[in-house]
Formats: sequence, C-alpha cells, structure tokens
Amino acid sequence: MSEQKLNIGDVVQLKSGGPEMTVSELELLLDMQTQNYDKFSGFVFCQWFIEGKRTDGKFHQDTLDKLD
Repeated sequence: MSEQKLNIGDVVQLKSGGPEMTVSELELLLDMQTQNYDKFSGFVFCQWFIEGKRTDGKFHQDTLDKLD
C-alpha cells in the first residue's frame, strides 16, 4: 500500500516531462476483511489532451510531479 499523495482534480506531469494531465481516478484495492475498496494502490488514472483528442493512462503516483 502507498500513502495517497494526489487527489482527483490535481494537475500533474510525468517527472520525465510531457503534457500536463489531470488526475481523474484513484485506484483502490479491495480489503478482503471489510469487503470495501478502501486501500490506495499507489496508482492514479490521468486524462490529458493531444491535438484536441482526450487521452488517458494509468501511472504510479511516484512517477508524477504535482503542478501548482
């Protein structure tokens, strides 16, 4: 499990560069004891636009920088 560092709506960029992206979803894991999806996996789903076309992808939060 990872400590959650990002939230839905945060604007981020890959540490190696690239387009600005918006965090659209947090990946949660199922807790088998409680049967709830309440454990953060460390991965986020992001969306961004390239030439007007929406694109999305899944990234580990440690590969992203939060932009101000």
